[in-house]
Amino acid sequence: MPVRQFVKYTFLKVDPAWRRLDDERRAADKREFIAACDDFADGHLLRAFSLVGTRGDADLMLLSQAQNLERIHEFHVVLAQ
Repeated sequence: MPVRQFVKYTFLKVDPAWRRLDDERRAADKREFIAACDDFADGHLLRAFSLVGTRGDADLMLLSQAQNLERIHEFHVVLAQ
């Protein structure tokens, strides 16, 4: 029996206000984002694609894939914080 895979494409845009934050705050935010991605990527498929210059409404696309839909949901809850 084939294994089911759930796939989610997430499009993200950087808030211009975030770009005006000091370097330390932005670096901390980047570390948190990378930690969340690394945590999900352990045992799951996660790919990031830059959309800069190709779409006006998004800067980054995340492709996440897992056998468990709840795990994808948990990942996106963490990203939304």
